[in-house]
Amino acid sequence: MKKVLSFILIFIFVFIGSSLVISADTGPKPKTTITIYNLDKSDYIIGYATKKKSGPHSFYEPGSNTYYGSSEELDVLYEKYQLADDFKLYDISYSYSNVDEFTLESGYYWPSDFKLLIYDEINDICYISEEVETYAFHSYFKCNFKTVDSTFSLVKSYNYTNEIFSFIIRVIVTLAIEMLIALIFKYTKKSYLIILATNLVTQIGLNLGLNLDAHFNGRQPIMIVVYVFIELAIILVEGIVYQIFLKRKNNGFNFGFLYSIIANAVSFVLGMILWLFY
Repeated sequence: MKKVLSFILIFIFVFIGSSLVISADTGPKPKTTITIYNLDKSDYIIGYATKKKSGPHSFYEPGSNTYYGSSEELDVLYEKYQLADDFKLYDISYSYSNVDEFTLESGYYWPSDFKLLIYDEINDICYISEEVETYAFHSYFKCNFKTVDSTFSLVKSYNYTNEIFSFIIRVIVTLAIEMLIALIFKYTKKSYLIILATNLVTQIGLNLGLNLDAHFNGRQPIMIVVYVFIELAIILVEGIVYQIFLKRKNNGFNFGFLYSIIANAVSFVLGMILWLFY
């Protein structure tokens, strides 16, 4: 038993120390990934134009303070782009030097409907995308700039391989955490199989539910609230299952609901830490 405990601890610490970005239940987090390639090698400033504010973000105004992009970069975009159709410059910017491709990865509350702004600083060329709408919990887009004029389109390019791999890693990490806590509660070996089966069901349900909701309703900030309620539902469902079926080695009270709360809380906090710092 000590060898199993040591193995789980080593696995978790090695995982935290790696550069792999995951979040298990430790659950999935909404994200948009945009890959732009075959650009002319140059220096670029990237921004967003959108119609709606979300979360802590706002529309950019010259002289305002922003914590999500460089004021200097946003000033340049504000001056270079004359936006129409109620689109306004968002308070997010990125910069890339001497590149011919780059990949953007959004975080919470990035716009779900937007136009991407790409400004070539060296050649003084402004590019703007057609209006884009995210289509999944994790939306992927790409654009080949080889034949692009001033206006371009972002093409959907959902990365099934990456999503499947990320899901498997999330499940493994979640199970490692819950098995470690199960050792502390001194559950029987049969109880570990119940924990394994229950987590597989709840993890698959969580991921399918979030992706289907995003696919049909768009990735909106309200999804974060939905995600929290789903997590609470998972704690309740797992608590009921564990309270009924888990057994402890000393045949004492099994603390199924307490175990569910602690296991899910620890895995959720660990997932947020990994998401914030990696």
